[in-house]
Amino acid sequence: MVPVITSAKVLRRCQKNRGGMEISLPIHYSTEKIKQVFYTRKGYSLYDYPSTREKFKVTLAFGSASLIFLILSQFDTSFLFIWLFGFSVFIFCFSAADLYIAYKPIIDWKKKINDYLKEVSAYNSVVLTITDKSITHQYDDRTEIIMWQAIVSSIIEPGYIRLEDKARGILIFEHSMPPQDYQAILALAKGKLI
Repeated sequence: MVPVITSAKVLRRCQKNRGGMEISLPIHYSTEKIKQVFYTRKGYSLYDYPSTREKFKVTLAFGSASLIFLILSQFDTSFLFIWLFGFSVFIFCFSAADLYIAYKPIIDWKKKINDYLKEVSAYNSVVLTITDKSITHQYDDRTEIIMWQAIVSSIIEPGYIRLEDKARGILIFEHSMPPQDYQAILALAKGKLI
């Protein structure tokens, strides 16, 4: 069953393809809008990420305690402040290592997003082609094709659609095309995936 395409512009670009349909759209990326899509999502800030919030507070508390006990041990050379300084530094080191382990996925994710933004900004032309059988992203020097039946994961969020097969993923951003074209592609994707 072929889904109904609602956009007049997309309808004009559709061609019958062996009894099927083909939609071909030029894509215009904006790296600033892509950043907005990804970085405004709650939970991807180093300080707001749920698994790091408490660890950050513990690390900050023991780092501050270490500094305070270091200063106090300079004025009072009793064994108590030296012992408290050593203990707080020991706990601070473990909590800092634990915090780094918690931050690592977020840092890696942000690095991947920045690499993706550099890659996208280097493209001169991108064409998205959707048929009954596949989705194709044609970049300057390469082509990525995902067959509809090979899609193992899909995410539809405000601002973008992500479709993945076992080897790669395709991102379709709302800002990269006219709104009516994006809504038509969104309806087509929902029809194919549901």
